[in-house]
Amino acid sequence: MVTDKIAWSYLTTAAYCSYDNDESNMNKYGALYNWHAVNSGKLAPKCWHVPSDEEWDILERHLIANGYNWDRTTEGNKIAKSLAAKMHWERATVPGTRVPGTIGYDLTENNRSGFSALPGGHRGNEGGFHDIGSGGHWWSATENGASRAYYRLLVYVSFDNLGRHDYYKSCGHSVRLLRD
Repeated sequence: MVTDKIAWSYLTTAAYCSYDNDESNMNKYGALYNWHAVNSGKLAPKCWHVPSDEEWDILERHLIANGYNWDRTTEGNKIAKSLAAKMHWERATVPGTRVPGTIGYDLTENNRSGFSALPGGHRGNEGGFHDIGSGGHWWSATENGASRAYYRLLVYVSFDNLGRHDYYKSCGHSVRLLRD
């Protein structure tokens, strides 16, 4: 476990941490891993793996096609509420942010898919911690060049979709495993 902010920012080997270096956050949300840990092949037990970017796409398409969008439609990516857990997410309380399809709007309607995504935040490539309670970031096993890799993102307010992004491999994100 790497706790030092500067040491984290220069890592080129596998590492993990708990959000804010607080063990209680790891117990609640799980560890944050850099992409080198994802690529190490040591995170998943036998018969499990970190999903590729394409496997995340398959999950997204399946949920959309089967009516898991917040409005029960089968077009467009509006699946954030169906993936997010019913607890630990911040609630949208500011006027203008109370959009029905966002995770933070009425948490009781979250998690129709049973995925139970938690907002564990992330550790930036500069070593700082961000977004616990308001965002969940999950690595894929797919690189995007020498220094970046793809991940998925859920945010409690403003967005109703499962976002796809790429960022520096030195960042710390959560990991979900997929059965082989």
